[in-house]
Amino acid sequence: MLPEEDGFSILEKLRAAPATKRLPIIMLTAKGSEYDIVRGLDIGADDYIAKPFRMMELLSRIRALLTPQRSQRWQDGGISRRQSVCQPDPPRGAGGWKGRCADLKGI
Repeated sequence: MLPEEDGFSILEKLRAAPATKRLPIIMLTAKGSEYDIVRGLDIGADDYIAKPFRMMELLSRIRALLTPQRSQRWQDGGISRRQSVCQPDPPRGAGGWKGRCADLKGI
């Protein structure tokens, strides 16, 4: 869980802002109920993955999101493909894959 604000409200803000409204977003969350999944997708997430997730599945979903057909929406908005995706260091005591990056070159 996020300390100040939930992911749904952050997603709403990103979709409302002109600079980020076309940004591809995969929600990685502890909220895995059907209601939460549908809510996230309805608000505008491109994909939704409940924790715990598997790394290979995450990378496959990222590749699927970055295919030319699906990425056209955000490319038209002037957002370029990144070469890697990294998770920020989690708060002290939290789990996660601290500081590790997934290389997306060539996908």
